[in-house]
Amino acid sequence: MLFRIQAFKNISKDGLVLNCPENLYNLGVLDGLGEQPLKLKDEILDHFVFCQGMRESDGLRIALEERLTEGALRYRMKRGGEITGFEQVTKPYGLRYGAAKAFNDSSDVTNELQNVMIQHANIDTFVKHYSVGIHVDAQAIVRGLPAQKQLMRFAASMSRSIDPRRPYKLEDTSCVNNIPRVRTLQTRGKERMPQGKERMPQGKERMPQGKERTPQGKERTPQGKPSLPWGVLSLPWP
Repeated sequence: MLFRIQAFKNISKDGLVLNCPENLYNLGVLDGLGEQPLKLKDEILDHFVFCQGMRESDGLRIALEERLTEGALRYRMKRGGEITGFEQVTKPYGLRYGAAKAFNDSSDVTNELQNVMIQHANIDTFVKHYSVGIHVDAQAIVRGLPAQKQLMRFAASMSRSIDPRRPYKLEDTSCVNNIPRVRTLQTRGKERMPQGKERMPQGKERMPQGKERTPQGKERTPQGKPSLPWGVLSLPWP
């Protein structure tokens, strides 16, 4: 996302320009330095990386000054998962689950370090509340064969359910009216409707007989006097 908004400063005038992720792997440390800091442009410091997309008259605009809300992030992740073809609902906590599972499977991360990284009081929180599952090749272990770790990892991931053919929006909704069951219900509803009943347009109400409305919107009785609500003093009509 930082590369998308061209957020990095140039390291030197004739050096490598960080305008794409590929150039990051070709970056080296300048002579005489023990590290190479990657600085952001000054105009980016007060903006949000996770920002909003504003709909305007001429299209969509990436508004770096507007922070992306939690609700918008959840909705976009859900829609992105549907378009990709995931069977499960994608959500922000899915990223946390995946990272915690990778930490737990790594031999370089102890339980104490894992608790610090994902901010848990003890390892019991991970065991009880995270979808751990058994992701090892148990059959290969019993038979004394090499475990197919990559295959088991893919089989236990959400990626296995991706199907580009899975529909993510309603199409041809008009064909629903051709379903026999729907047509039967429509016919039954028309038969039960009283004969000669007129439908009033929405937002309008039928006035009782013998009354009409004045230009000001008040009800007028047949005697030519406007009807007043209860508790309002009625003065003689001129």
